[in-house]
Amino acid sequence: MNIYSALSTCTALTVGWQHNVCLQEKQQPLSFIDKVRLMRQVRPSMHMSPTDMKAWKEALSSIFHVKDIRRFQNSYGLHMKMAQLEQRVWAIVEEVSGGAVKISEKFFRPLLKIQSTEDIESCLNIL
Repeated sequence: MNIYSALSTCTALTVGWQHNVCLQEKQQPLSFIDKVRLMRQVRPSMHMSPTDMKAWKEALSSIFHVKDIRRFQNSYGLHMKMAQLEQRVWAIVEEVSGGAVKISEKFFRPLLKIQSTEDIESCLNIL
């Protein structure tokens, strides 16, 4: 039995991601919201400096096993924008996504083009 208690959060999430990828054929793949939750766990703070943002992207690309940062950003850009939502908006996303109606990634793409956090919150509250 391996004990991983001494691992950093980032390293533990990398191991967990590898585990999930290996078992994906037997289980349901991680949803869009699950990936965003994982990204929020690694996020250093709500307001990140350019240096923090770069370190966050590097950590995430390591966790998701995408070696090129640009490729990672192209594949997971929407996820990253969702992971940067304010906590009160994220709480609404969690509430809505946990309901009976499953909301796909396609719903969030136009939603995140809205500039105002209050407008995003209003749209989510309608659901």
